[in-house]
Amino acid sequence: MQKVSRNIVAGGNKKTRLVSGYNTEFLLRLRAEKLGVPQWRLGFFMLVSHPYFHLTIMLLILLNTVVLAVDHYPMDENLARDLEVVNFSLTLAFAVEMILKLVGLGPWLYAQDAFNLFDAVIVLASLTEVIVVPPGFLTPAEDDNGPGARQSAVSALRTFRLFRVFALAR
Repeated sequence: MQKVSRNIVAGGNKKTRLVSGYNTEFLLRLRAEKLGVPQWRLGFFMLVSHPYFHLTIMLLILLNTVVLAVDHYPMDENLARDLEVVNFSLTLAFAVEMILKLVGLGPWLYAQDAFNLFDAVIVLASLTEVIVVPPGFLTPAEDDNGPGARQSAVSALRTFRLFRVFALAR
């Protein structure tokens, strides 16, 4: 017999409260049923609603913050190249997170959480930066001035990614 408390099934901005002894999968299925998640989206919903998914994203946000904090001028070319690869990888990871949440939660439920919308703006700004100023390892070398020579005012969009730290306070 499964134990279920009053607070388990929540909609909107409320989170599923997991107490030791409860079956996480059971609670997520119960929440999905309460929210009317279609069967074809159930696997995605369970993935993006799982506490380990949230933990993984929080760890990626912390890593992103550290990587952005390490950036300085002047910087060793190898370090700059490595940070560029990590930045690109994190941008892709956050884009995948956004897509998974859009599919799993659906656009309506995704938009109910203001932090999802905030995160979407940051992800779109990061993707814009990658398109306008592609990472050096994706473009042929145009000159010998190093990675800093390709930077422009558009890379200032990277500072918006620091705002993702506010999700940790949530």
